[in-house]
Amino acid sequence: MLLILLVFTDVIFMGVEILYSLGYAGDYRYSLGADRGYAEVYGYIKLFWIILVFSWLTFQKYQPIYIVGVLLFGYLLLDDSVKIHETVGEHIVEWVGFTPAFGLRAKDFGELAVSASAGLFFLITGWMAYRHSNATARSVGLCLLAGIAGLAFFGVGADILHQLFGDLLPWIHTSLVILEDGGELLVISILCWFSYSLARQELSLRDIHSPLS
Repeated sequence: MLLILLVFTDVIFMGVEILYSLGYAGDYRYSLGADRGYAEVYGYIKLFWIILVFSWLTFQKYQPIYIVGVLLFGYLLLDDSVKIHETVGEHIVEWVGFTPAFGLRAKDFGELAVSASAGLFFLITGWMAYRHSNATARSVGLCLLAGIAGLAFFGVGADILHQLFGDLLPWIHTSLVILEDGGELLVISILCWFSYSLARQELSLRDIHSPLS
C-alpha cells in the first residue's frame, strides 16, 4: 500500500508537468524540473525518510552496508538540495578548461565528472562494506546498487538526452523532463518503500524473539 501511494503521487506530479507544459499551471514550482519545486521537495522528504530508516538500521544491525546507505542517501539529499554536482562542476570547468563537444555544454562535462567521482567513491566504499557485512546486509547492498543504477540512468542518462534533444520540440522537452525527473521520483519511491520494508521486517523479527511474544 505504501508503494502504491508513493507511486500514485509520483504519477500525479507527472500529470501536473503535462498541465504545466500546456499552460494550465502558471507557477513554475509545479514543474517537475523546478529547483525547490513541489515535486523536488517531495523527493527531499522521501530521501530524508530513507536516511532515517538506514540510520535506525545501522544502530540495530551494526552492519557496514547500512552506514554506506546513510552516507549515500545523505549525499543524494545534499546534492539535490544544494546542487553539489552543478556548483562543483562549474569550478571544474574553470580549472580543467572543458569545452563544449558532442552537443553538450562544458558545464555538462563538469557535472558528469563530479557525478562519476561520487559514484566511484560509493562503489569503493560500498564494496568494502559489502565484504564485511553478513549475507542479509549483502542482499540489501545489491538492491541498493540496482536502485542507484536506476537513479543514474534517469538522473545522468536522461539528462544528457535532455541537453541534446530537449530544445527540438516542446513535446520532446516535456517528455524528457518526465523521463528524467519523473523517473528519479519513481526510483526513490521504490527505495523508500524498500527501506520501510526492511524496518518492518526488523521490527517483526524483534517481536518474534521478544520474551513477551
